Amino acid sequence: MGRHFDAHSQADFEHEFRDLDLPEVEGEPADTNGFVHRLTFAWQRRSDTLHLRLGVTLAVSSNALKSPGDLGAEDLRPAVGIEWRSGPAWLALYADDRLGRTLVYPGFELPLRPAPSHEIRLDFRSRHGTG
Repeated sequence: MGRHFDAHSQADFEHEFRDLDLPEVEGEPADTNGFVHRLTFAWQRRSDTLHLRLGVTLAVSSNALKSPGDLGAEDLRPAVGIEWRSGPAWLALYADDRLGRTLVYPGFELPLRPAPSHEIRLDFRSRHGTG
């Protein structure tokens, strides 16, 4: 879900739900369900040569959402990315917790056009990056 401010800027809200299979520990089942919600609020700016995304993600169990007053700034994680065009390729740098913990990692996209009616794209980019 998003709101466009102009042709180049928009704000987004994303919700992801995951049902994790929590393992038993020393024969004891988990004392909570494995339902995890990821709520991301972000602002994006795009041009022909630069994409910028600034946002934060709250990733918590459904039980934590029952008491939102208990949530704090320490529960937020960055959801940022910058992509820039270098010739036909896009180069990128992301910082988010998508890979399990907050990390900074690179991204790229290289479009190949072997014929006018065909296009092949090789990329490693954040699924919810700026592109």
